[in-house]
This record gives sequence, C-alpha cells and structure tokens, in this order.
Amino acid sequence: QLSKAFIAGFNAAWLAEGLSPMDRSRPPVIVAHKVNRYPLLRRYLAMQIPILEIDVSVHNGHLVVQHGMDFSNVGHVRGEIMRIGYLLMEHRDPLWRPMLLDEYLREVGGRAGIWLDLKCCGVEDEIVRIVRRYRVSPVVVSSPYHESLKSIKELDPSITTMLGNIICRPVDPIGMIRATRADGISIEHKYIDRAFVECVHKAGLRVAAWTVNDVARARELIGMGCDYIITNVPEKIIGLVRR
Repeated sequence: QLSKAFIAGFNAAWLAEGLSPMDRSRPPVIVAHKVNRYPLLRRYLAMQIPILEIDVSVHNGHLVVQHGMDFSNVGHVRGEIMRIGYLLMEHRDPLWRPMLLDEYLREVGGRAGIWLDLKCCGVEDEIVRIVRRYRVSPVVVSSPYHESLKSIKELDPSITTMLGNIICRPVDPIGMIRATRADGISIEHKYIDRAFVECVHKAGLRVAAWTVNDVARARELIGMGCDYIITNVPEKIIGLVRR
C-alpha cells in the first residue's frame, strides 16, 4: 500500500509542472534531448524549452554531464577508439573534460526544468542533494538502473521518476512501473500506440516518448495523449503545443 507521503510527493511533482494528476487535457511537455553541451544549453534556454534532458555519469569521482557509454568489454585500444568516436559524434572535443553537474545546474539557474538520465548507479543520495541545492523544478529522473529509481523515490517522493530506456513493448508495463515506484515510463516512440497510452493513464501513470524527431509522428503521439515528447529538434516540435 502506498504511503501518504508517497502520494503527496507524486501530486507535488505533477503540480510543479503545472499539471494535475488527473488532468490529461493539457498538451505534453516538450523535452530537449541530450542537451549535454553549452551551445545547446544556451540555445534552448533562449527558446524557453520547458525541460532539458541531460546524461549523468561519474568521472573521476564527480557527477558529470556526459553519456558515459561503457566500452570496457571490447578491449582497451578498440574501446578507447570507440569512446573518442562517440564524443566526436556528439560534437565534443575528446580532450575537454566533461562538464560537472554542479556547473551545469548553476548555469541553468532555474530557467528550465531538468531531466536527469542516469547512466550509473550508486549516486542516488548525491543526486537528491544536488537537486535540492539548486532547487531544480521541475525535475525528472530516468535510468536503466531501476533500483536507483526506487531509491530516489524513497529519498524524495517529490522527484518525478520515469522507468527509462525501454526499447520494447512490455507485457506488463504497469507492473514494471509500480515495482520501481516510478511515476511513469519512458519508452521508444515506435512501441507506443493509443492503447498503450490509455493503459498507462488508466493506472494514473505517465508516458514519455523518445526520441521523436519527425513532426508528423510527434503530432500522432500528442493526439494519443503522451505526457512528454523527448526530441533532438525541440525547435520543430514545440510549435505543435504552443499554437
């Protein structure tokens, strides 16, 4: 049975985004995907994109804003080549140090909500502390480490958590979400249809669709009632909900 504190935190997370837990009539929140670099950060802050999604990992003992892909299982030389190649694909100089999460949130300065996609586990206490320190609102946390989501929700029920990195059509999405005490599910958009959204909403939970870069597909997902649209091109998608 869910505690009163958990339910209160769940409602508070919705209200922080200007939503009611029972109000599905509002348009979805547009989330800019992988805003890990200063140029994108400045651009999307100027555009007033509601939520910026960033990848969070650990580097030299510090929380940093970078994808943090693990290539350790492919051999040292090949793994290092793949790591540098990935950084170049993100248009980042591989010789630069990654941005500290503290630095990033200080730069944001409360001008946008933040979606933290955790690429590591064991940092739940620090994540909650830093979110509180910078008074981030709204804040969403997703992760493939589902125990981390459960821990964060137990530490602070007001933080929105989304069962993340789902690249399949789960046979029991509600059971998966409830097992982590999350507020919803973040799933690759090709696995979403109206029946899926209605199933999740019927349980009082949310649906985030990623990564949606096609305007026509975004329009379909908005029509289905998705709560978040995560996109690499928010400048193209935001107009669908600002009209």
